[in-house]
Amino acid sequence: MAILRAAFQALQQNYGPLLFYIGVAFAVYSARLSLDTLVIAPRSEEITENILRLYSIAIDIVAVAVVAMAQTIAFSRMGREIDKPMWRVADDLDAVRLFYKLWLLLGLVNVAAVRFRDILFRGTEEAPVQLILVMMWLLGAVLLIFFGSAVMFYGRVGRQEVTEAVTTMARQLPYVLLIATVGFFFRLFLINLQLDLPLWARPALAIADGYLDCFLFASMWLVCIYHRDEYDHPDDDDFDF
Repeated sequence: MAILRAAFQALQQNYGPLLFYIGVAFAVYSARLSLDTLVIAPRSEEITENILRLYSIAIDIVAVAVVAMAQTIAFSRMGREIDKPMWRVADDLDAVRLFYKLWLLLGLVNVAAVRFRDILFRGTEEAPVQLILVMMWLLGAVLLIFFGSAVMFYGRVGRQEVTEAVTTMARQLPYVLLIATVGFFFRLFLINLQLDLPLWARPALAIADGYLDCFLFASMWLVCIYHRDEYDHPDDDDFDF
């Protein structure tokens, strides 16, 4: 559990990037909810199915693009501070140049997974199958953040860095599974909570979800630090920082 405590402390010490990311997540969720409920829903009978589908795709892409920018900036600031002075990406512009496409791609992969899940949902009414689909998507969403964080830790997006990221996740699998379990059940709780909340209260879930994203990032970043130090200094104690 030391890794979880260390991740929580890292967020406490990096509240600036944390609040920035949460603010962007809240704004994106609120804007999308407002468009859906105040603009699209009242005109649903007037708008053709093709237009609705096009709108849904377009709003997904815009939301992913904005959130990916926030992830790139907030995560790079956190990573620089947590691994000071080892992580040497100089500033936000350098981080955007190196990692924005990575987080954009991972966000689009997650959107594609959601749409594929919804297609399968419509093909079955069996509750156990639907539950499995949701669980697979939730686990995949957590692992995407882990993967992006690990690639980012190694300083650039290339074949060698991707290999190192995957190797780190495989060799530190017990820690990865522990953190993934926390992220999985917390996000499942948020999904269930959303069903019971009125529309006006739902943007608050974006705050909790944004915090979770940052917590998952910080946790994986610390795992990567531990992995690096374990092989450089194998006699060090687990997460002794």
